[in-house]
Amino acid sequence: FSVALHPSGLYVLVGFSDKLRLMNILIDDIQPFKEFTIRGCRECQFSNGGHLFAAVHGNVIQLYATYTFENVGNLKGHNGKVRGIVWSQDDSKIISCGVDGAVYEWSVYTSKREHESVLKTCSYTCAAVFPRRFHDICCGLR
Repeated sequence: FSVALHPSGLYVLVGFSDKLRLMNILIDDIQPFKEFTIRGCRECQFSNGGHLFAAVHGNVIQLYATYTFENVGNLKGHNGKVRGIVWSQDDSKIISCGVDGAVYEWSVYTSKREHESVLKTCSYTCAAVFPRRFHDICCGLR
């Protein structure tokens, strides 16, 4: 369902139909070492610094600390499935988009929505952030 590579290249997050698994990447093997009860995770993403990761469970984005495995926040607000998430350059914000036509900007520190743009006639599938943080882009079908 989903795959995200840690910035260090030593870990990989893999979303399966039953669980989300955090795995060690070894020289000739990949070993699972932590499982999260997130069924059917279709989108996951490590922060740029690698200290956090976001995992989508339906219309909720769950934030976890990579090294303590603590759930540090839940971003709730989408009415439909979330299809795209991306971290800002400084890891302080997450941009999410979904099939409900909503694009949200979230604060990672407060787990609150800061900005939104909703176009109900569009079903968004992916999000991107420019490095200088002047613009966010989401694309989808109308």
